[in-house]
Amino acid sequence: MKMNQIRNGALYYNNITSRVERVIGKVSPVRVLTYWHKTEEQSYNTKTLRKANKEEVENYLEGRDVSTLKKRMVNMINKLFNKHDELKSKVS
Repeated sequence: MKMNQIRNGALYYNNITSRVERVIGKVSPVRVLTYWHKTEEQSYNTKTLRKANKEEVENYLEGRDVSTLKKRMVNMINKLFNKHDELKSKVS
Protein backbone atom coordinates (compact mmCIF):
# COMPACT_ATOMS: atom_id res chain seq x y z
CA MET A 1 0.00 0.00 0.00
CA LYS A 2 0.99 3.62 -0.33
CA MET A 3 1.35 5.89 2.69
CA ASN A 4 -1.55 8.12 1.62
CA GLN A 5 -3.86 5.05 1.75
CA ILE A 6 -2.90 4.13 5.35
CA ARG A 7 -5.13 5.32 8.22
CA ASN A 8 -4.09 5.31 11.87
CA GLY A 9 -6.22 2.89 13.89
CA ALA A 10 -7.19 0.79 10.88
CA LEU A 11 -6.45 -2.92 10.54
CA TYR A 12 -4.10 -4.22 7.86
CA TYR A 13 -2.79 -7.66 6.99
CA ASN A 14 1.00 -7.76 7.34
CA ASN A 15 2.61 -10.05 4.75
CA ILE A 16 5.80 -10.37 6.82
CA THR A 17 4.16 -11.52 10.08
CA SER A 18 1.17 -13.20 8.34
CA ARG A 19 -1.36 -11.61 10.66
CA VAL A 20 -3.68 -8.63 11.02
CA GLU A 21 -2.17 -5.65 12.83
CA ARG A 22 -3.37 -2.17 13.76
CA VAL A 23 -1.48 0.85 12.41
CA ILE A 24 -0.76 3.31 15.21
CA GLY A 25 1.47 5.89 13.55
CA LYS A 26 3.83 6.93 10.81
CA VAL A 27 7.56 6.46 11.36
CA SER A 28 8.87 7.83 8.07
CA PRO A 29 7.53 8.58 4.57
CA VAL A 30 7.46 4.83 3.83
CA ARG A 31 7.18 3.11 7.26
CA VAL A 32 4.37 2.79 9.79
CA LEU A 33 4.25 1.58 13.39
CA THR A 34 1.88 -1.31 14.03
CA TYR A 35 0.85 -3.41 17.00
CA TRP A 36 -0.92 -6.70 17.45
CA HIS A 37 -3.41 -6.92 20.31
CA LYS A 38 -1.67 -4.04 22.10
CA THR A 39 1.68 -5.85 22.15
CA GLU A 40 4.70 -6.22 19.91
CA GLU A 41 5.00 -2.72 18.44
CA GLN A 42 7.08 -2.79 15.28
CA SER A 43 7.64 -0.62 12.23
CA TYR A 44 7.12 -1.96 8.71
CA ASN A 45 7.33 -0.69 5.17
CA THR A 46 3.88 0.17 3.85
CA LYS A 47 4.49 -2.15 0.88
CA THR A 48 4.21 -5.14 3.23
CA LEU A 49 0.65 -4.22 4.24
CA ARG A 50 -2.68 -4.74 2.57
CA LYS A 51 -6.15 -3.85 3.81
CA ALA A 52 -7.53 -6.68 5.97
CA ASN A 53 -10.66 -8.36 4.62
CA LYS A 54 -13.89 -8.65 6.60
CA GLU A 55 -13.14 -12.15 7.95
CA GLU A 56 -9.62 -11.17 9.05
CA VAL A 57 -10.97 -8.08 10.82
CA GLU A 58 -13.64 -10.12 12.63
CA ASN A 59 -11.06 -12.71 13.72
CA TYR A 60 -8.81 -9.95 15.06
CA LEU A 61 -11.59 -8.12 16.89
CA GLU A 62 -12.92 -11.31 18.48
CA GLY A 63 -9.41 -12.51 19.38
CA ARG A 64 -9.68 -15.68 17.34
CA ASP A 65 -6.22 -15.07 15.88
CA VAL A 66 -4.62 -15.53 19.31
CA SER A 67 -3.90 -18.93 20.81
CA THR A 68 -5.42 -19.58 24.25
CA LEU A 69 -2.04 -19.46 25.98
CA LYS A 70 -1.06 -16.25 24.22
CA LYS A 71 -4.46 -14.72 25.03
CA ARG A 72 -3.93 -15.46 28.73
CA MET A 73 -0.43 -13.99 28.59
CA VAL A 74 -1.65 -10.80 26.86
CA ASN A 75 -4.38 -10.38 29.49
CA MET A 76 -1.86 -10.94 32.28
CA ILE A 77 0.56 -8.38 30.80
CA ASN A 78 -2.23 -5.83 30.36
CA LYS A 79 -3.30 -6.31 34.00
CA LEU A 80 0.29 -5.82 35.17
CA PHE A 81 0.62 -2.59 33.22
CA ASN A 82 -2.74 -1.37 34.53
CA LYS A 83 -1.69 -2.09 38.12
CA HIS A 84 1.65 -0.38 37.50
CA ASP A 85 -0.14 2.69 36.14
CA GLU A 86 -2.52 2.74 39.13
CA LEU A 87 0.36 2.55 41.62
CA LYS A 88 2.28 5.20 39.72
CA SER A 89 -0.70 7.60 39.81
CA LYS A 90 -1.19 7.03 43.57
CA VAL A 91 2.46 7.86 44.27
CA SER A 92 2.38 11.07 42.20
